Amino acid sequence: SARDRESSSRRQSTSHHRNAGKYTVIAFVNSTSGGGKGKELLKTLQSLLGDECVIDLHSCGPGHMPEDTLLQYAFDPLVRILACGGDGTCGWIYSSLDNVWSSILGMKGRVHLSDQYKDHLPLAIMP
Repeated sequence: SARDRESSSRRQSTSHHRNAGKYTVIAFVNSTSGGGKGKELLKTLQSLLGDECVIDLHSCGPGHMPEDTLLQYAFDPLVRILACGGDGTCGWIYSSLDNVWSSILGMKGRVHLSDQYKDHLPLAIMP
């Protein structure tokens, strides 16, 4: 219900460790893609952003899916998302974002209509 979502949103953290000036950047990378470049990129981003902020999509599983990570940061307006990869990776992260906002707002594909969260979790792509 809306009341449960509102109560849940108040319990969520709205401030996280900042790794990029005033922002927190969360990067999603598939270490097995890119002809070996994925693993190299994963290590580089981990050294720059911190291990906890770089998610290897190759190691996802129950309880450790992109949605689980995104939900932890959804209520913090200073978090930025970076999807590193091609169509498959970017599509997965877009879909995960849509699922997170649908569960929070109860409005599938309509987060842009929410004044409260419309600027949260902006997504950049690194091909």
